[in-house]
Formats: sequence, C-alpha cells, structure tokens
Amino acid sequence: MTAELKKPVSPHIRDRSLDLIDFDLARRAITNHATFFLTKNLLRAMTPSYIPAEVEKLQRETSEARILMESHGLPSLANLANISDYIKRSDLGGILNGTELVEIAESVDTLTNLRSTILSSSENSSMIYGMAKRVSDLAHLSYSIRSKITRNGLVKDKATPYLASLRKQVRDAYNRVTISLNSIIDSKLENAIQDDVISVRGDRLVIQIKSNMRSRVPGVVHDVSNSGQTLFIEPFSTVNQCNSWRELVLEEEREVTRVLMELSASVGSFSYQIDSSMIMAAELDFIFSRARYSNSLNSVDPIRDGSKRYTFEEDLILDNVKHPLLDD
Repeated sequence: MTAELKKPVSPHIRDRSLDLIDFDLARRAITNHATFFLTKNLLRAMTPSYIPAEVEKLQRETSEARILMESHGLPSLANLANISDYIKRSDLGGILNGTELVEIAESVDTLTNLRSTILSSSENSSMIYGMAKRVSDLAHLSYSIRSKITRNGLVKDKATPYLASLRKQVRDAYNRVTISLNSIIDSKLENAIQDDVISVRGDRLVIQIKSNMRSRVPGVVHDVSNSGQTLFIEPFSTVNQCNSWRELVLEEEREVTRVLMELSASVGSFSYQIDSSMIMAAELDFIFSRARYSNSLNSVDPIRDGSKRYTFEEDLILDNVKHPLLDD
C-alpha cells in the first residue's frame, strides 16, 4: 500500500476490489456472530475504512472486546426483543398489555447485565467502558414491572391492595352464585336438567334446561342450543347475585387497566433512554461480533501484539497472511 492510495479511487474500482477479496462473504461470516437483531443492520452496512485513525480505533475496539471475552466473557444480547413499537406506543400515551411489559422488562434486564458486565471489567477496555456508560441503568423500571406483572403477563393480585381485595370479593361472589345454581341443579328438577354443569353465556352464569321443561325454572333465557332442545337459563333467584359478581369483575378490570396504564406511562417516561440504550447495545454487539469472528480465526491482535502502525505514506508488507474464508 503506497502513497498512490491518496489519489481518489472510483467507487467502481473499490467495489471491484472488495468483490475480489470476497468482502461480502467475510461480512456475512461476522454477521453470524451477532446476537442482537439491530446489530445485523449495522453489519449489512459495514464497509472498509481507508482512514488510518479510524482503522486504528476499530482495531482497538475489537482488541478490547477480545480481552473482555477472555476475562469475563461477552454478554449475549439474544434476549433483546424488538420492543420499538411498544416504546413508541407508550410514549404516545398508549396502554401496553402485560405480555408487552414483560418483554420490555426482559430487554431492560439484558441491557442492565450488559452495562454491569462491562463496567465491572474496565481494566483494559476504556473505549468499550465509555460506550457502556451510555447504556442507561433502568433496573428500577424492570423491578417495577416484575413486581406487578407475572411472567406470563398477568397483573398480580398484590399489584395494589385494592386489586387484592377486589379479587377476593370476586371469588366470594362467584362462589355464592355457583352454590345457588348447584342447589337448583341438585333440587327435585332431575327431569328438567339437560346437563348438570354451570355454563357462561354473555358473562352470565346459567344452567341447562330441557326446552319442554321451560316452565319448571323461571328465569332469563340467554341462549338456545343448535338442536333447540336445550335452553341456557339464568334463574330469577340468582340474578341479583350474578349482578353483584359482574359488577365486581368490571371493577377488577378497571383496576387492572389502571395498573397497566401506570406502568405504560412509566415506560413512556423512559422511552428516550430505552431507545438510546438499544442503539448503544447494537454498537457494542457490533464490536463483540468482530471480536468473536476474530477469535474464531485465531487472528493476530495488532494492538496487543505491538504491530507497527502504518501510514499510507509507507509500503505495507503482508507477511504470512491468509484469507479468512480459506481453510488452513
């Protein structure tokens, strides 16, 4: 490599040169070492640098990542989900469901682990350390979500004292209705009962009565079977009990919505920090991908091995080099 490289090189000649050295194949090989979906976008756009200072910076990043890999291991970012739509919706005041909030908590935990791993091993990784400092510490947000949402996305009873009380009242009210309905089923109505189970029709608890025995059970007909032989009846005697149960259920749903609304608003208030941390995580995983690929090739580390820094004014002698895509 001589000073002639200072002259402008046409894009066609440069692209042709990259084709000759199978740069695209090497780039794909590095992509296979990425653990974060956003990193793959960076790798697809990766091109060689022809600026010495930038090349040295990139080499130093890869060297620091290799050192980090040897001493502490590189954290995987595979658990970082594509939560951008959730973040945008919460920032606009939308309400996220429990499953979406759990995905955000899991992603925040992964970002927290990435940050703490790098910051706890900063001896020889000043560049990566500086990047990790720009990943926001959002552990409190994850804790807030996990303290109120179960792993499968349901709002916990203990999310609020009121919700815990409501759910107990809902269970008690439901039991009162079912006890009354079972009492009717177990009474002297054997010939009128089509099936001795309690059903739900339109959010109402009903029993199954033979259509020709309709007069035996006064009540509200909520449905009829396809054959027309079975009526789903809510007895008049249980209407008030069922009303009480449904009112409590609706109040429970309102309280659950309030919890989800508060958590969503909290996520929205940290939308910028989450987005910027995800972008920085992609930049870090971009470096980690190069380090993993470098290790897989058992490559020379020009930073640690004390290789001479070359400038474009000098001849560059490539001694004992090999194409990374060729076998030994």
